[in-house]
Amino acid sequence: MDFLIVSLVLYGWQILPPHIVAGEDLMHIKGVSHVLRYSGALFMRRSLKGDDLYKAIFSEYIKQLAKDFAVMEFFIEGTRSRVNKMLAPKFGILNFINKSYFEKDVEEVTFVPVSINYTRVLEGESFPGELTGQNKVKESLGRIISAAQILFTSFGSLYLDF
Repeated sequence: MDFLIVSLVLYGWQILPPHIVAGEDLMHIKGVSHVLRYSGALFMRRSLKGDDLYKAIFSEYIKQLAKDFAVMEFFIEGTRSRVNKMLAPKFGILNFINKSYFEKDVEEVTFVPVSINYTRVLEGESFPGELTGQNKVKESLGRIISAAQILFTSFGSLYLDF
């Protein structure tokens, strides 16, 4: 939801919504991938190791977006923290963008950090199990549908800082 919330806020301020760089796992959830694609998402693998062709093509795609002055939205941690602390950054997309700039393929790059904070998160019930060693629950259409009924519950406040 974080991807879509940022896009919705930008749209509300009459700013063109960004291209969303989402993990490949979200591409495999029917319905969700459709909504994300129509919201400007592009999907990438969680790891680029071992597939030089994929890495080269994806790097060129990101470079072309940057050349076209496209706004891109990505979360440098790659996923939501399960322990309420910042995660170590994943530098893949950042490296592609920086490389485009330092190799003079792109004249200007602007980074706008965004912080999203919730009073209470939807996944709050699964966190205790994950902290005791259980695997993170995989995203799925069924899980999203079952969560839809609680979307009308008050989860407190959402804070966006740009």
